[in-house]
Amino acid sequence: MSELSITSNWQDGGKVRGNELNATWASFRMSVGGQNLVECFDDYGKTVREELVVPVYPIAEWFASNWWRLWNETQAQCTGDQKPSHNLENASEGFALPELSFWTDGANMLLRTNSVQRPAAKIRFLNSASYLLNRDQCMQEVWRFVDSVVEQLVNKGIVETYLQREWAAICEVEGQEDNTASHFCHCAGQMGLDPFDIDEDVAAGIESAIAILPASVQADFFEIASSPELHLRLQGLETFFDRLATDQRLPNSFSPFFAKKQSLRLEAQTPWQDGYQLAKQIRSELEIRQQKFSSMDELIERLGFKASQVIFEDVDVKAIDAVIGVDLSNGNAIRCGIRPARPATRIFHCARAMGELYSGGISEPILLTAGGQLYRQKRSRAFAAEFLAPAAMIEEQISGTWISADETQSIAESFGVSDF
Repeated sequence: MSELSITSNWQDGGKVRGNELNATWASFRMSVGGQNLVECFDDYGKTVREELVVPVYPIAEWFASNWWRLWNETQAQCTGDQKPSHNLENASEGFALPELSFWTDGANMLLRTNSVQRPAAKIRFLNSASYLLNRDQCMQEVWRFVDSVVEQLVNKGIVETYLQREWAAICEVEGQEDNTASHFCHCAGQMGLDPFDIDEDVAAGIESAIAILPASVQADFFEIASSPELHLRLQGLETFFDRLATDQRLPNSFSPFFAKKQSLRLEAQTPWQDGYQLAKQIRSELEIRQQKFSSMDELIERLGFKASQVIFEDVDVKAIDAVIGVDLSNGNAIRCGIRPARPATRIFHCARAMGELYSGGISEPILLTAGGQLYRQKRSRAFAAEFLAPAAMIEEQISGTWISADETQSIAESFGVSDF
């Protein structure tokens, strides 16, 4: 996987006004795996420029101001790449910067840049591409960059800027041995909130959720939680989780497939590739390549479970599709809460849950959401789609190169899934 690199070589700011701007005047470059993200065509000189000569204070300030949201908030609660807290062009403050968005799925960062003209500066940014990066590496490189800018300010005798105060607060939180404050900040960031400027009632709701919910589902919960409905969603899940055990892994003898699943190997970098690969491997291991499923009971039976081993119940919480965990009060049964919906949709949610069960086993509860963009959420949807309606089986039923809406509906019905 490619890595993000940020370089800034300090230059003489000349007569640039603003102490922090003058002190951080630099030749600036961002690249991913050798691909230059700031490459631009200069209309004045009719040349291609590999670096920008700009004050980097506003860039570092933008990273610090949006720190918690940038690395935690997904597109589940946001629409469009132009959201100020996720697009670098909003750090320009009058200087030309590329249109470069940052989005996470929890494990990775998706950086997307578009070719764009900046008429006032007479330059056109040339890069238009998407890059999938490791989130931790990306965060560490940005941390190093912001640290270098703050150090440059100190070297120039500049103190008490907004950037320095904000960065000091972030460093204090992340530097504590007890990660309680850090965890709170990351959870707030997932909700699109600034943890340093948050309503007291909302903060109390976040703290309640952290105390009540198992650690394994908190990231998935906060991704789709909204401030006005936080308590309602929490109440709808609390009763379900009270019945579950944590740190309880089901034995291999629980299901014939549990003994086989050690052979599963996920090597892809994207969640959808992982999901497709997992579905194909499970069908192959269980020798059900051509099997279709008409109900949740049939699905779990073919997966090797007895009816008494899986307890289904309705969990009617907004944006929650399924939740699954071990219920020790029922003889090591799997308790699976499914959102009320039509049969085809419930089978899909059940398949998502079973896929996550098989990919890692249950040692902690699992929460699956509607529209969630975290890695697990995308992987589980890809798994369910391929497991319930394998692409190879669909291809066999397509009559020609063009497929009508009626034929789509007919094929979907034959698999017991939605035609969407």
